[in-house]
Amino acid sequence: MRPHALRFVWPLAALVAAAFAGCGDSPVPTDSAPDASLPDGSRTLETGPADDARASDARGDVAEGGPPRAPFGLDTRPPNPTCVAPARPAKPGKTLSFTPTFGGAGVVGPLALAQIPGDKTRFFAAERAGNVVSFSAINPTTKTVVATMPEPVNTIYEGGLLGMAFHPRFAQNGYAYFFYTRFGGSRPSNMQSKIIRMQSTDNGLSFGNAVTILGPVDKEDVNHCGGDLHFGPDGYLYASLGDGGSQATAQDKTGFLSKILRLDVDSAFPYAIPDGNPFKAGGGEPATYALGFRNPFRFSIDSVSGQVWVGDVGQSDYEEVDRVLPGGNYGWNQREGAHCNPLVPFPCQTTGFLDPYWEYAHNPGATIIGGPLYRGKKLTEHVGRLFVGDFNYGFVKSIGDDPITGLPTELEVNPITAQRAWVTFGEDNDHELYAIEYDSTIWAIDEDPDQPATLPFPDKLSKTGCFDPADAKKPVPALLPYGPNSPFWSDGAEKERYFAIPDGTTVAVTASGDFDFPIGSVLVKHFRVDQRLVETRLFVRHADGEWGGYSYEWNDAQTDATLLPASKQKALPAGKTWYYPGRGECMTCHTQAAGRSLGLEIGQLNGDFVYTRTNRLSNQLATLDKIGIFSAPITAPGTLPAYPSPSLVGAAPLEARARSYLHANCSNCHRPGGPSRLSMDLRYSQPLAQTGTCN
Repeated sequence: MRPHALRFVWPLAALVAAAFAGCGDSPVPTDSAPDASLPDGSRTLETGPADDARASDARGDVAEGGPPRAPFGLDTRPPNPTCVAPARPAKPGKTLSFTPTFGGAGVVGPLALAQIPGDKTRFFAAERAGNVVSFSAINPTTKTVVATMPEPVNTIYEGGLLGMAFHPRFAQNGYAYFFYTRFGGSRPSNMQSKIIRMQSTDNGLSFGNAVTILGPVDKEDVNHCGGDLHFGPDGYLYASLGDGGSQATAQDKTGFLSKILRLDVDSAFPYAIPDGNPFKAGGGEPATYALGFRNPFRFSIDSVSGQVWVGDVGQSDYEEVDRVLPGGNYGWNQREGAHCNPLVPFPCQTTGFLDPYWEYAHNPGATIIGGPLYRGKKLTEHVGRLFVGDFNYGFVKSIGDDPITGLPTELEVNPITAQRAWVTFGEDNDHELYAIEYDSTIWAIDEDPDQPATLPFPDKLSKTGCFDPADAKKPVPALLPYGPNSPFWSDGAEKERYFAIPDGTTVAVTASGDFDFPIGSVLVKHFRVDQRLVETRLFVRHADGEWGGYSYEWNDAQTDATLLPASKQKALPAGKTWYYPGRGECMTCHTQAAGRSLGLEIGQLNGDFVYTRTNRLSNQLATLDKIGIFSAPITAPGTLPAYPSPSLVGAAPLEARARSYLHANCSNCHRPGGPSRLSMDLRYSQPLAQTGTCN
């Protein structure tokens, strides 16, 4: 969890630029331990007053007469009777469970999941790289490739095999339709969108006889592909296409971009124009059903009403859900949601556009993943509600009309495992739901029949067991202070960090150097602005193995902090503001790929630290090893990686300090398995030529 800061710091920008100034010929930064005669000084960006119970983050060089250097900062591990992860806060209504499923099939990069009409024994998945695979619906142990796109699939950035739809009369004709991006075209992107039909003559065991239905459609860039396909109850094939990376296409009624298309694929080849399409008689592309979309990456069609629902990915500020009407214009590029697009001259055009059904701002949110309107039987409280997710912020919500006001209301259906990089939803033939993650995990969504009673989550910091009930500013002895060599940027806020693990447990170190904390662990971070506490965050590992983040707002008297149920922005003195992130925002930074607990890894803690409880200056790894924190001994810290402080001039070459800054602030997403759609790997351990930033 990080505060959302608005100010830009030019010296840091210059530091980052230095990391890539010599792309291709710069030396690779070398991991090395800090000079024993020079304390690392990495806390100089985050200065603040020290007291008896907190680590001093204000140290650069140790002043004359300061804490003496010692082999270890602490001699023994303090007991921990109280500072352990509480149970999750109770949620209204019935909890939904997200269960990993079909893992044995080994599906890679699925962007569509469906069953052949009338067949509940198998699932089919469209893998992004270009294969279609099938696997058993009950305990699959393998997958079978049943189709491969007839030409190389362009998977750069947002490209790939993006959509799949089986014909409603598949049993009679064996038709399946696929949307993918290919190489070629006259645009700089070298990417085109294409819809094809393939046929199976053996009930889905194999597909062949590929023919083009639509395209190829040139794209200006490698993003905003759209790419979803669905048949409606009317028997027509619907397809979504984004603006192709060029806003100039957004309000162009001709062409296929920025539109939902509706095609009659039965009356003629490759298709006929259905009655009701707004431009069938002229005035625009006849295949158009609706227009004015930026990137309708995922959409759905209600199996009962035939209503089309689009999740349109926004640009700068808003994500939106559109209830699509034939001939409707949803405003891009003039508007983003119901607001003027900040990238066009103000005032923007407003007439002739339909407002979104529902929208949300980029706090929390960044990339909406539209899902289906639920028509199954398992999720009793969500029948008739639309499911959506967010790729970046990881929440899953259901949206539906309030029975009294008629306005859309949202329910965050699962804050436990739903904090992930969602890419699409799938349905089986009973209309039960599956959520699919970027890392290829397929999650079955069910109603939890045995929802346990939960105790109230501590509403005050003084009640968490991690701070003295009589003085909420004072951590209990079990909270161990630490300081990373390369701190997160926090817009000038002062920070103090602690962690605690349950008695009888230890911390494992992964092969990449990340700390793997045991269940029950608590990570704590204080934030001060102008030496006053404004926020304390707890990041805890619950009994289910997943993490949760909780924010506490300090009162003006500085006597205690109160648990916040959602995000909040607060005015501070001197014209400053502070943003408290919502719980769903925590996993945006604390990614699974980065090991969740950011800043707690070998390279970050291999440095000196002032332990004010003992008034000693010592290496953090040596100290934690001494008191029995690690599951396996850590010896000779001088031989282990140590990230240099970005702010300490002369401690390491400029490029190494810049790479250290990028590791701390960016590599949680920009690494293998991370949620970024770019292929950059900004971990400090990577040689510059292998970061994916050059050329």
